[in-house]
Amino acid sequence: MITMEFEEMKRIWDTQNNEPVYAINEEALRKRIAGKKKQVSYTTGLSELIIIGANILAAGIIMVSGAIEGKQSTFAYLLAAAMVLTAVFMAVSRIRRMRSEDRFEASMLGDLDHAIANARYQVWLAAAGRWGLLPIALFTTLSVWDDGTTWWKLQLVLAFFVAVYFLSGKEYKCIKHRKNKLEALRDNLQKQN
Repeated sequence: MITMEFEEMKRIWDTQNNEPVYAINEEALRKRIAGKKKQVSYTTGLSELIIIGANILAAGIIMVSGAIEGKQSTFAYLLAAAMVLTAVFMAVSRIRRMRSEDRFEASMLGDLDHAIANARYQVWLAAAGRWGLLPIALFTTLSVWDDGTTWWKLQLVLAFFVAVYFLSGKEYKCIKHRKNKLEALRDNLQKQN
């Protein structure tokens, strides 16, 4: 068995392939970064649309059901108002985010910075959604309680919001981890340049 030294293997590789052993395939990296940028932009836009649509739909259901039943508590109206305000706030945030997308340069690092900016926005969106859940949970619970419903239905509502709050924490950590990976990739690329 012949044992080659690393430097000798590297020299042979370099002469045969005309590229260093540790060369970065820039085209593959560029495609990967463009894919990450596209994925983050898509999930960010979809999240925004889901939040806007769900809040408008839920507020509409609350208002229509109150009109049909002929009774509605003050807490239900506050809940519907909070949902409409959330939808308006998200629509304004979406417009601002989309307007700021042209500020990134057309390069690999520009695409990566764009993906990082959208990932940071997603982290903010997840945190805001988590905190925004609290007033909605409060108004929903008070509305159900004010309606004179049974205690077990009230407990189901509370259990639902506790589960959603827990799951939103998991989502927040996952999104933050993806953002950190993108930032680490950018830091590595900047070190090599």
